[in-house]
Amino acid sequence: MLTKPQPALGRTPPHSVEAEEQLLSACFIDAAEIVSRALTSEISAASFYVPANRVIFECVVRLHESGKPVEVDVVGEELKKSKLLDEVGGYSYLAKVSSRTPTTKGAAYFIEEVRELSVLRDIITAGTAAVENCYTYSGPDDLAGILSKLKEPQDKAEIGLGGWKPVTAAKAALTPTPAPPELIGGMLYAGGTLMMSGASKSMKTYTMIHAGLAVASGSEWMGKKTTQRPVIYLNLELQPFAMEKRVREIASAMHIDCPTAFHIVNLRGTLVNIGVVEAQLHRLLTRLDPGLVIIDPHYKISAASGVDENSNDAQGLLLYRLENTICKRGAALMIAHHFSKGDKSQTKAMDRAAGGGALARWPDVIMTLTEHEDEGCCVAEFSLRNFAPIPAFVLRWEYPVWHLAEGADATKLKKAGRPAKNPAETLLPLIPQNGITRGELLKLVEDKWSQPSLYKAVKKLIDDKKVREMSHQIYVV
Repeated sequence: MLTKPQPALGRTPPHSVEAEEQLLSACFIDAAEIVSRALTSEISAASFYVPANRVIFECVVRLHESGKPVEVDVVGEELKKSKLLDEVGGYSYLAKVSSRTPTTKGAAYFIEEVRELSVLRDIITAGTAAVENCYTYSGPDDLAGILSKLKEPQDKAEIGLGGWKPVTAAKAALTPTPAPPELIGGMLYAGGTLMMSGASKSMKTYTMIHAGLAVASGSEWMGKKTTQRPVIYLNLELQPFAMEKRVREIASAMHIDCPTAFHIVNLRGTLVNIGVVEAQLHRLLTRLDPGLVIIDPHYKISAASGVDENSNDAQGLLLYRLENTICKRGAALMIAHHFSKGDKSQTKAMDRAAGGGALARWPDVIMTLTEHEDEGCCVAEFSLRNFAPIPAFVLRWEYPVWHLAEGADATKLKKAGRPAKNPAETLLPLIPQNGITRGELLKLVEDKWSQPSLYKAVKKLIDDKKVREMSHQIYVV
């Protein structure tokens, strides 16, 4: 039998049946959005005062997290299976609750109302228990327990009710807040944010997988030490087989086994908006306790959420919700983004990413991969909020990872319209009459050509009908 919380001191605890039913009604209208926001706001079944509402909300959350529709009939069937349908008042009560409001406009207000009243009840319960414990006090050990129990609802109130706690400069100087661990040494703190941007096909996904594997295994990345922590990688772009192939090949190049702490969530072809991210990550963050969450690419979630890339307001809110879901739990967030079109050699590194200025102002770390004038090379540049500057450096692509190009000049960004340093036509005299494979051709020119630039040149020659490729052999036409 469902029971209400017991009144304290003979009085009915603060609650609002109206707010609870309005919140549940909004959940039935748009579970993806409202359930996610409620969970992010630390609403749980225990936040409801009316027993039937607690049971219904718990069922709604369970359905939402399993990807099932949150509808009256489905909730009714689930409650019937667990023999709780009659306890909550049957289908008639579900119908009543689900039709309390025609829109979700007031959902934010009712989430806050339910949470606020729940905190007040917790304070009353803790305070009443403390009064009783004070009358049976038996020594210092009891006192510590009483005080700790009183502090629990206080902490919850400060978090849940958005309590602001100003700190004086004098106190901050005497007892400074300790810095979180450096997830990537000299670059990114735990709970921080990093945006990696680059042109199309600048190996961003390879680079982010490399970063994730480094953190999951405690290996170096970009010459920086990492703190070993679990990693969640939201793969929205690659087919599962392609993602897994890259992970294996990058791990092999790093000379490590594929770490058990690197968790791939394959989502290509799945409509993933911010509401879905909030709901699903809430569960994964609780279970896996990651140090890093990687979203690749950002534009997929942005588009699915109906957010214009160039809208500062919309992007700012989207990034806030991602940060509130992930970074608030102590995990760092890394997103992949693309450059805007045009020549980037004359643009500041932090302004090369596409979209509104919110994307440039939001991250603690902006990492850009910009094409270098040498074929197969790029310049890595960093804009850091919390660390000393990192000088730009040149990377050379050697499949499947970037390697430091010792001695290369990081100021030599490729300029639009500049002729190729190694024209594709210079390969023609090297191709014998009986043909040659790409690998054999690469060995002949490896001192001047990288693998990507050679393959690009071969494709150009094929497109220009100057060579043909049959059975992996290249022939001059």
